[in-house]
Amino acid sequence: MPTICHEKTISDKLKKEGSMKISSKTTISQLIDTYPFLVDFLVGYHPKFKLLKNKMMRATMGKMATLKRVAGIGEVPLGTLIMGIATEIEKQTGESIEIDKESETESFTDAT
Repeated sequence: MPTICHEKTISDKLKKEGSMKISSKTTISQLIDTYPFLVDFLVGYHPKFKLLKNKMMRATMGKMATLKRVAGIGEVPLGTLIMGIATEIEKQTGESIEIDKESETESFTDAT
């Protein structure tokens, strides 16, 4: 079953690298490389994130696009976006994600 294989891959990767800590500086590439299912989550999260479906866009912009910048593009509070991502990761993998406390309270308007 693909889901089991996918979860095993994520689980094995996390055992090698340790749990990810999410902050305003985390890039889309870092997230998607570790948690590929987040592409679909983010695309469904906000209409402005539909470009993430494009592999080329993810490969180029994903390395530079931090969560702070993405929150600004989507005009959503950074803390809300980060909590949504962390909740989805926990739902999909059972892993509890550490969130940088400073990022939780940052405003998307600071994304310059």
